[in-house]
Amino acid sequence: MYHMNRSILLFCLLLFPAGSGWAQDNAPRISILAEEFWPYSFTSADDPAPRGILVDFARELLAAAGMEQDLQLLPWPRVMQQLRQNPNQLVLTLIRTPQRESLVHWVGPVAEINHALYGSVAMSNPPATLEQARDLYVATVVDDVASNYLEQHAFTNLVRTSDHMKGLEMLTRGRVDLYPGNTALIDYQCTRLAGGCDNIRLVLPLADLEQDLYFALSADTGESVVTAIREQFNRLIAEGRLQTLSEAFLDNASN
Repeated sequence: MYHMNRSILLFCLLLFPAGSGWAQDNAPRISILAEEFWPYSFTSADDPAPRGILVDFARELLAAAGMEQDLQLLPWPRVMQQLRQNPNQLVLTLIRTPQRESLVHWVGPVAEINHALYGSVAMSNPPATLEQARDLYVATVVDDVASNYLEQHAFTNLVRTSDHMKGLEMLTRGRVDLYPGNTALIDYQCTRLAGGCDNIRLVLPLADLEQDLYFALSADTGESVVTAIREQFNRLIAEGRLQTLSEAFLDNASN
């Protein structure tokens, strides 16, 4: 699997703090918040240290901005709780919606995702529209954008869970009828699920949830910190650093 080149991180640490405006002993400390979300942020049985494309990019970003950092890989509801309650929190994979617009300082987009409703291959009359799916039981993650979307479309039989793996497992075990999965993530999730996902299939694409993932900072983060992180984010994006990390990770993952 891909591991970030430590010399690049050291180079950033040496190069950028002098121009950051913070002395070494009072540099802001930023908590990176992420969930299990391959290939962006994840752990594995043989390596419990969090890694992934956006983990590596966030670490380089904060080093370039001259800031101290720590990282927490948490269930999504706890990510959102930390984001709401504390300053200096950087969340890696937040979908930008009107309801969330004033919740955070938006740093910039980092990836694009799609969602769909998944159901059993044995489902005799799969729903062809959202209206037909409303009476079915759906496993959703608390505070997840798909959960909020279904609520807004009058879904009432939502079975709440704390993370995506639990929701998918509920579907494969027949405890719910549907699960709103990320189409880029679900194949990886199935490899980590005991028994796999041979008994489920994509039932209904959710076209309205074709959206960008953003880096975002908690609302109480100071203006100078937000400005410094945005400036370094824009520079690294313009230099193609995120694209380079993505290509390197996917090349290594395929070998």
